[in-house]
Amino acid sequence: MRHTAMLAIAVLLAACEAPTSPATNDAFTPSAAVIRNDQFQTQTVAINDCNGEIIAIEATFHLVTSVTNDGAGGYHVKIHRNLTGTGVNQATGVEYVVSEEDNDQYSVDAGADEQTSIMHFNLVSKGNAPNEVAQLMFHYTITPDGNLATYEDNFRINCGT
Repeated sequence: MRHTAMLAIAVLLAACEAPTSPATNDAFTPSAAVIRNDQFQTQTVAINDCNGEIIAIEATFHLVTSVTNDGAGGYHVKIHRNLTGTGVNQATGVEYVVSEEDNDQYSVDAGADEQTSIMHFNLVSKGNAPNEVAQLMFHYTITPDGNLATYEDNFRINCGT
């Protein structure tokens, strides 16, 4: 369901990029477009999974999204997100440096469906609280006949000082 929604959004966004001039016969020529490139300041919270502390975060969030029409009826969506900032535990005063990078790729070709998601999150203490490094890798491929061809799901959290 999530993937169908992502595809629908990508197709709608690609449709919004239609030229105002008359259409030409090269409608199926491969094209790549950066649909969105946003950067903004944000405030959020994170939980240090190594000790349960709640960390108030101030960070810069950056999002780049692109959609490519491959010329054969397929679409390829790439989403890159990264966050960099600082945080503090309001109860203990322990400060943190925070960074996160996420990369998602989603493709639909002739009925086939493929997605890869990779996430890396660092929460580094400036004090004696444990550091957290979280990593996620998720991938699947569905064949045109609807069969699951590949599936991989790997998530881990490392704690250290």
